[in-house]
Amino acid sequence: MNTDVDPTDSGPHIDSAVDTLRLIAHPLRIRILLHLRKADACVTDLSAALRIPPPHVSHQLRHLRHAHLVRRYRDGSRMNYALAGDLAASLVDDVLRYCRHHFDRTPRPAADPDEASGSMPTALTSDGPASATRRCEAH
Repeated sequence: MNTDVDPTDSGPHIDSAVDTLRLIAHPLRIRILLHLRKADACVTDLSAALRIPPPHVSHQLRHLRHAHLVRRYRDGSRMNYALAGDLAASLVDDVLRYCRHHFDRTPRPAADPDEASGSMPTALTSDGPASATRRCEAH
């Protein structure tokens, strides 16, 4: 892995990395980023696709914009949102890939009767990005 940041550095690069990881550590923000990975969208489209009220989507988009993960642009009377670039897409992809890899290789301790019986809860058995988010939250 190539990085220009010294691991002994406690400066702004480390603080920025911590802030960015904290920021995307929200299920709705990850879902928005995944949706924008497929196509640019306005708040109304994101709200309908994610089944989340528009004010909640707008609030999360504001956080993502301030972190430079999402950009907005006007298309006629609509304000559309898009990923800020390939690095933003790569960040989400890498986090989800890591969680999938970790989940598939790490035995999970039995925490409730469903898990103790050896059956996996329904919410964790489907495939796709949303289930990867839930999987990552389980660890």
